[in-house]
Amino acid sequence: MGNVRSLMDRSSREIRECFRRYPVTILLVAAVTVLEAAILDMKNQPMLERGVLPFLFWLVIGMFFAESYWYQRNIKISRKGILCFFLILVSLRIASGNYFYGKRELQTGFWLTRLEMVYLSLMLLGAVYFCYRRSKDGFAEYVLKVFANMIRIHIVYLALLIGVGLISAIIYTLFIRGYSFSLLERLVILVTGLYYVPSWLFALTETESEAERFAKIVVKGIVFPLALIVYVIIYVYILKILVYQDIPSNQIYLIVTVAFLLGVAAWTMMEAVEGHGGRNELDDEREKQGKHQEPLKMARIAERLPWLFIPLIFLQIYSVGIRIWQFGVTPQRYFGIIWLVVETIYLCLYFRGAEKMQKIVPVCIVISGIIWAMPGVNAYDMSFYSQIHNLELVRAKDDLNTAEKEKVSGAYRYLTEAVGGESYLKENYTTGQLEKMEKIAGENKTGDVAAGETVLIYTEYMNQNLDIRGYSSLQRVTCDLSGAEETEDLMQIKLTENSSGSVIGVVNLENFISQCVEVGIHNLKDEDGEATTEITAFAAEQSRIAIDDNTLFVIDTVSMEVEKNTKQVQAIYIEGYWMTK
Repeated sequence: MGNVRSLMDRSSREIRECFRRYPVTILLVAAVTVLEAAILDMKNQPMLERGVLPFLFWLVIGMFFAESYWYQRNIKISRKGILCFFLILVSLRIASGNYFYGKRELQTGFWLTRLEMVYLSLMLLGAVYFCYRRSKDGFAEYVLKVFANMIRIHIVYLALLIGVGLISAIIYTLFIRGYSFSLLERLVILVTGLYYVPSWLFALTETESEAERFAKIVVKGIVFPLALIVYVIIYVYILKILVYQDIPSNQIYLIVTVAFLLGVAAWTMMEAVEGHGGRNELDDEREKQGKHQEPLKMARIAERLPWLFIPLIFLQIYSVGIRIWQFGVTPQRYFGIIWLVVETIYLCLYFRGAEKMQKIVPVCIVISGIIWAMPGVNAYDMSFYSQIHNLELVRAKDDLNTAEKEKVSGAYRYLTEAVGGESYLKENYTTGQLEKMEKIAGENKTGDVAAGETVLIYTEYMNQNLDIRGYSSLQRVTCDLSGAEETEDLMQIKLTENSSGSVIGVVNLENFISQCVEVGIHNLKDEDGEATTEITAFAAEQSRIAIDDNTLFVIDTVSMEVEKNTKQVQAIYIEGYWMTK
């Protein structure tokens, strides 16, 4: 019990110290937390949900960067004011753009997304880099200390979550009839915003004390052996490929990426654990006695682990390269290539010496700017040019083989959904060529790009002025279905009451859902399926469903994930009112 209390007291001191270092960031996080908890059950609050909260969120990210920079260097108050003014302008631009346009206007949404990613990567990576420079530790020691801090933070956070879960259960059991997750959700939001997020900030900056012994045990006993097991499994898989001459799985890229991240954590922290950062009393005693212990076997293995990863890069090159050769570049494959570049740069820095490792953060900042914003070579421009090149097959050949048809199909689908793609097609291809492309795309629905595309058909707040005259009871009900099995039978949909979770009735929604799908896809204005005037008007008109003479189901919110080509419903969420006389 004393250890737990000591841990909680230490966490409390850390939060106070964190507030001293990041006062503006912490206050903004607290404002977002309280506001989010307050409006959790509120509806139709677009100004708060899509305006104020996003603005505060992006400003939090910016102020974290600014205060990390100030904490690392002594900055004049005038320069602080200029930087704050700039961050407020950028945050306001992002938030206002999403509020007024969101994803409804594709061109605006496209540029907003790129601005968001450049801003996010620059602010977060820059802040972490300043925290590292402030610590004056070696790269391995810094990583180990942050890891030790995170272990302690998550232990306390888990204890707090268990506590708020018990508190909410007791309150509902003793004082409130039925059960709802709203209180628990609010408490979780408050604990996360008021403890967990500030603790992350402190974990990155509090590196003055030695990493706890427990963290070193976790590294040596769990993280490092786990990395070794993963590498052994992958090398066994390579042996299988060589023996049976199999084609590597498409998933090998992701698996090797996970192996790289796990390996980086393992060999970096092992360097600190078994190096000068991992000395203990026994090492000091042996040194006094003149006994020089040879490097431990685990340390020697950790030193060689990066060399074992080098052959795995060729698996990644094959995995992403074969897809590019078959179907061209897309943003996802472009990011795959960039990640290979990051891995290569990291290994080069690692082999040059531990003191060079800090350069990986500025390198990542530069690369982030290139892939999101640099004209001509960013992810979207490169993908656009690649798919245009694939589409030239329509001009070059009259008779296309199966592989070429799949390539044209993927390119056509990509360009019809890309910003500026449709206008490019209309300006550079004849009507006959466009019809040929559309025919090929229709025949190759299982092709690469945009195949099986899922769209969201969504509308809400259709019956805010509800007429309840003649009815004696009103209950809020929900149905939440996902997967082919649950969405197959739409004639027997079970509705559950929100507060108790018990089934209150069964309703036939087959006609309503099928008609919503038809109207929604026909009037879809963008790839995310934002509610259109047509679907909102139709759903509102058909939202009153009579169950019998005494019961009426009034639909308030509809959200469906639908496969665009086949119109197959993959997930349904419907909320409304169950009214009885």
